[in-house]
Amino acid sequence: MRKSRNGVRRNSCKKFGGETDADLFLRYHCCVFDALIAELRTRGSVCFSVRVRPGAPKTAVLFSLEDGSMKVAVAAPPEKGKANKELIKYIAQQFGVPRTQVSIISGAADKHKLVQVRA
Repeated sequence: MRKSRNGVRRNSCKKFGGETDADLFLRYHCCVFDALIAELRTRGSVCFSVRVRPGAPKTAVLFSLEDGSMKVAVAAPPEKGKANKELIKYIAQQFGVPRTQVSIISGAADKHKLVQVRA
């Protein structure tokens, strides 16, 4: 353990099984989208709930919530649709589809969104 600048201790060593925090994040991140990608291939489209946290330093999935939605940090401000465009771009990259195949069905002006991805 080492102290960060604000005095809080943080773990800088390997986690259980030799995985770092980054390894755990990537493994979890892939699992979140794997089930949705499988459903997209089977059904041709998939809908899921997203809770957006705009203004983050980097766009990434933070975690899944108990209600089945996922929390996504978006590296864009919540003004003039910039955060929505960044979210659509990120989801399209994760699913390997063009941006035109991703749409926000509801919640365009809210942090709680319903997103649809089409094959």
